[in-house]
Amino acid sequence: MGDVSLDVGGDFYDAVPGARGGVTLLIGDVCGRGAEAAALTGLARHTLRALFEDGSTPEHALERLNQALVRESTSRFVTALVAVLVPDGEGFRVRYWSAGHPAPLLRRADGTVAELVAHGDLLGVLPDIEYGSGSVHLKPGDALVMFTDGVTEARAADGTFFESRLRNEVARQGAQGAGEARGFAGRLAEAVVEFRATGADDIAVLVARAEATG
Repeated sequence: MGDVSLDVGGDFYDAVPGARGGVTLLIGDVCGRGAEAAALTGLARHTLRALFEDGSTPEHALERLNQALVRESTSRFVTALVAVLVPDGEGFRVRYWSAGHPAPLLRRADGTVAELVAHGDLLGVLPDIEYGSGSVHLKPGDALVMFTDGVTEARAADGTFFESRLRNEVARQGAQGAGEARGFAGRLAEAVVEFRATGADDIAVLVARAEATG
């Protein structure tokens, strides 16, 4: 779920179905706004989606995108985060890869929130880059929350950044309508817009929640 009230910018996200009931989630951000940023946004999203549909690994897909961006010789850079969810018992096994993107959050069913740190290089800057990665298990009721820096860098009138209250908002918004991931993402995006006093940076929020069965 993303905030669509803004002008054309550089945020993108997608979900690509995988084998055996799995899914690959991706979210990213192109530096800047305007026509060039929009063109690179389309390039990034469609390149990653096509590669994942063809069965590419996240490492290979990010490397191919980086090569494509370097060939464009643009002054803009791209951040991206990829998460692969595979059914595992009652939940999902999650592996994630970051290319300079804000770390996702894991909201457990009991309301606790943890940051999933994974450092990595920006895309489109250097021909050879490294990606940060990690893994976690998503149990029934848990939610993986992915977002762009328009969320963390939203600023209130007193200069406070939304990042300072992000974990509390993830815990609070995730408790409402606990069975519905899209509503969770929408509420979090709305909380950012309400908090923000000035500016109109893009916002994208993507939430995956493991549901209990039976």
